[in-house]
Amino acid sequence: MVRSPVFAVALALLAACEKAPGSEGGLCLENGGCTTGLVCLSDLCVADPQQRERARRGPADSEGDGDEAEAEAEAEGGGEGEGEGEGEGEGEGEGEGEGEGEGDRDRDRGCAETGCPAPQSCGSIFAGDTAPACFNTCTDDAGPCTTTAGAGGECQSLATFEEAICRSQARNLDTCGNGENAGCLDDVAVCAHFADDVILPGGEGVCVRPCDVDGDCLDVALGCSTDLLFLLVGDPTPHGACAPLSLVGSPCGRLGDGSLELCTSQQRCDRQGQESQGACRRP
Repeated sequence: MVRSPVFAVALALLAACEKAPGSEGGLCLENGGCTTGLVCLSDLCVADPQQRERARRGPADSEGDGDEAEAEAEAEGGGEGEGEGEGEGEGEGEGEGEGEGEGDRDRDRGCAETGCPAPQSCGSIFAGDTAPACFNTCTDDAGPCTTTAGAGGECQSLATFEEAICRSQARNLDTCGNGENAGCLDDVAVCAHFADDVILPGGEGVCVRPCDVDGDCLDVALGCSTDLLFLLVGDPTPHGACAPLSLVGSPCGRLGDGSLELCTSQQRCDRQGQESQGACRRP
């Protein structure tokens, strides 16, 4: 039986009432806080997901300038439809077969060989052997700016660039990567590329929060989807991606408005042939 998000919230709050406010698993305090080491998510006190994820992944997975926990991923196939997976580094997506990372896909090294037109700067906001891209330079540090992709961003000074550059921050399941001039807003998320020409025709990356079970998402409105699977660097276990809870029959894949929807609750995205959109089904 698929529980609705409202019902799931009710169950979580009922269990929380049995624990002291501010303690792990209990309701948040009136000021929205919790005891030391815990954070308030969806009105419940839980272990800080950022500290836990950083400890699990290690320092090698941080972004190039070290101020954001965007990680590289290694590819492995498995999922609905044809295709290979990639990560920012390497990842895996909706598809069968081996994937490869952005660095492998762009062996010409992009702007590292061709350069960038003025006033742009060539570089990467990610650690590891990730193909660089051109970023607009800027002078108003922390001020608003426009990326080369045409999106609104923030001017930032990073150790990997000689000048301040404009970059944006993508939400989970939105596009990311050097080519998009975008990191991930969720600093526990990974910017992963998935070689699926149907739902990701531009080969852009997608911000995904790694998970193994629903509880890893730390939000009763989210579940762990296996539509997108990937390997984190140094970790041989494939991980899923956190996504809003789905119902059987919910639309999935690349929808008409351009958004990416995944299936949770042990459902898989059933797409026919070369269709970019399908429906969530139970195996």
